[in-house]
Amino acid sequence: MTGINEQLDSIFDEIDDLLLAEDFEGVELILRGVDILNTDTTLLLGYLTITLVAAEDLPYRAGFFNAVKSHLQSIEPDRVDALLKGLEATPKEQP
Repeated sequence: MTGINEQLDSIFDEIDDLLLAEDFEGVELILRGVDILNTDTTLLLGYLTITLVAAEDLPYRAGFFNAVKSHLQSIEPDRVDALLKGLEATPKEQP
């Protein structure tokens, strides 16, 4: 099994490639496939960090953020605000 750093590198590489190609649907598919309840907090924060730059083009990201926040409130209630500081963003309105 790979370590957290290797997993983070993989997440960042894959999503960065998709963002550079403006494949926002591909990024959303990845986010939709994340098993939030069984994913390490560091990796969840990694998903939120790498997608922040394109949050306005990722409508599902807001729901992903809320699901991560809810999960973190159940496992690390005293650290939620600090962990998520600066990672919340809203998608642009759809026409």
